[in-house]
Amino acid sequence: MRVCLFPRVQSTTAHTSDQADAARELIHATSLVNILRTDAEQASQIADRLPEDLPKELSSQFRSAIDQNLAYDKMEAALIKSVAASVDLATLENSLRWWASDSGRAVAKAESSAYAELFPGSTFQGYNPNSTASRDLNATELAELMGTGGFPQFIADLLTATETSRMCLYSSFNIGPDCARGKPVTDSAGRAQRLQHVATAATHGYSRISSGDLSAYLAYLRLDSTRSTIQALHASLSAVEQDSWDNALTQASRAIDTYSRATFGSRGAATLKLVIADMDAGGDLVRAHMTLGLLRHAMPSDPAVLVQLARVTLMQGAVLGEVSQIARVPRVDAMSLDVAQYWLDQALAFDPHRAETLLIDAHVAYLKKDFKHSLELLKQAKTIGTTDPWLGIDMGDTLCALAQRRPGQPPDHDLTQQAADEFEVILNTRPTGIIEYRVVQQLGDIYAALGQLQKADSFQRRFVSYCVPDRQCHAYALQRYGGFLFYYMHDIDAAIVMGRQALELFDYGAGRKFLVGVLLAKAAKLYTAGELADSASYVAQAQQIDPDLAASCPALAGNESSLPVVFAIRAAGLLKDFSGSTGAQTLVSASRYATADEIKTLLGWGANPNYFDPEEGTALHQAIQFNNVAAAKTLLAHGANPLTPYVDGRTPRQMTEHPPEITRPELAALIAKAARDAGERAPLGTPLGAGYRYRMKKSVSGDRWGNDFVAGEQVIFVDNFCNFTDSSFACLNFKKMDDLTQMRNMALPKDQLAVWTDWFEELGPSAESKSDR
Repeated sequence: MRVCLFPRVQSTTAHTSDQADAARELIHATSLVNILRTDAEQASQIADRLPEDLPKELSSQFRSAIDQNLAYDKMEAALIKSVAASVDLATLENSLRWWASDSGRAVAKAESSAYAELFPGSTFQGYNPNSTASRDLNATELAELMGTGGFPQFIADLLTATETSRMCLYSSFNIGPDCARGKPVTDSAGRAQRLQHVATAATHGYSRISSGDLSAYLAYLRLDSTRSTIQALHASLSAVEQDSWDNALTQASRAIDTYSRATFGSRGAATLKLVIADMDAGGDLVRAHMTLGLLRHAMPSDPAVLVQLARVTLMQGAVLGEVSQIARVPRVDAMSLDVAQYWLDQALAFDPHRAETLLIDAHVAYLKKDFKHSLELLKQAKTIGTTDPWLGIDMGDTLCALAQRRPGQPPDHDLTQQAADEFEVILNTRPTGIIEYRVVQQLGDIYAALGQLQKADSFQRRFVSYCVPDRQCHAYALQRYGGFLFYYMHDIDAAIVMGRQALELFDYGAGRKFLVGVLLAKAAKLYTAGELADSASYVAQAQQIDPDLAASCPALAGNESSLPVVFAIRAAGLLKDFSGSTGAQTLVSASRYATADEIKTLLGWGANPNYFDPEEGTALHQAIQFNNVAAAKTLLAHGANPLTPYVDGRTPRQMTEHPPEITRPELAALIAKAARDAGERAPLGTPLGAGYRYRMKKSVSGDRWGNDFVAGEQVIFVDNFCNFTDSSFACLNFKKMDDLTQMRNMALPKDQLAVWTDWFEELGPSAESKSDR
């Protein structure tokens, strides 16, 4: 063990030197040294990720800002000076004796590891591997470590104090939006979550310390001088870190302003025109964004720059994908929408009556699906006056969106006609390029919706011709034309031809999905007509494109028009056994619209009438929800349980008594009689009921926050919240009997949950439950 003893002070200079040496030794003995190194490494990584298009002069100045303020040796020197000024020599020496011991080194490594764990890119773990196995800490030890030692709270406070500067520095290096200095980024809930995260990392680190070293640390924490010394060390490090990040940000911001004004000061307006022209021609958006960001610093009061920053942000944030609806709202990621709105708000603050600004602001409202506000802004821009052709396009798009009613209903005729008029006005100006592309594309859909099919066909063909030079665009146009032929002209054969031609030009997911859909529609039509061999041929062609057609049966069964496809797939031999989860889920979906004979057929193939899907319930539940009396009657006649609760805890009878919409009286009477005949309470073996207690028969690993369930543990089922999961998993809410204050999450595969008694033993209603099973 190394113990540093210092001679008595003979002079002020010697005293100061000794105190600095002692401070350096203590910093190197504790975790402070590795916290500094980790943060210096994080700063260096930010500098290493500078944009490639950033001017070399700025790149050099940004790296200088990091080196002059956030390099390890710079921060270490400032920390030594601060600690030496705030802690007397005797206290430094006493603390150093303990931290230089084997126990002190073990604690320092544990805390250093805990901090590095917060940063995935840290190299600390690689250079300081820890092979010691973790162990459980008792509650008393843990409370004293967290409270008296205060390491988690210190780290959480440190990250909160430097969070804004860290994020603003990264934003500055990417020439992004201005940051509100001093304004915390994370709210109170986020800070509490951060503290919990740090505490978890610290607990993991402390759990690897031997019992002897941990006892020594706890004894050290109980000394009178220890707490004040640790607080002084933490305060010094926080101050140094905050100053370092703030100073680096100030230096970087100053460099941007100086460079931008020197480069664009006299030619900013000309540069802006070149950037806009390049964006309109499909140029490099990253380069355009960088130039616009620098122009903003050279022309801080010009709303035109801010509007173009909003525009390029939207263009970069667009998520590629085909949209078949008339109101073809492009998908833009939420962060890009927020940043674009930020730039527009600044532009409007400079000039709230600028038509070009209102036009882009209306487009953002449209992307957010606030169509009424979008239309208001467009009308304001039109009143002010602008020659921008996108005004008419955005007006037409917004009117189309407003014309949309509930799914399955035709759009509002008058609004759709107004949209057509807007696009026709633009067409009369003989537009070219992207303007012509958008107008022709929209008119093809609009006239189809208005029932003017000859006009619609003309524009659909014109759009195909427009896209011929580009294989990908041509493929998309052919698929789109195929959709028109299928849905409006009811020409399945022509739609299949278009779908095949599209895939020959370009193999893409949406194209494959479309072709599979129309092939199966043809198969279903042939199956219904009794032409089974030809039907099987089209199913086989669809299977060549999508080998797992059987898995799509539940989705196909849920739509009245595509339900016959399920029978065609079965006739082709792709799904012979319906006794499994796929067949059962198909029955559940089919019960919405299927006839009594179709339900009997599915049951005859082995589909389970009591299969419970955690999102949709049983087949009987779906028949009730869709008022399908024939399906409900057939299911009950074949053993469907009329007492099984729905996913929200309501029984079938309660579903008919308090429905979201009017239920047919005959359905309500049918379910009521079946419930009476079955008795007041369902036997064991029915799905989970809200407010009921269960004993876990198996251990289950819950969500990533550690909500594990142990075999034998008692829980109360609360509800199902599977709306955001995929079709293969169910996610459930429980409260544990030993902690009713906290909700717990569980995810189970649906096909396993179907036999739910393998996982749960029902114990009856809980005392807290007021629900009637």
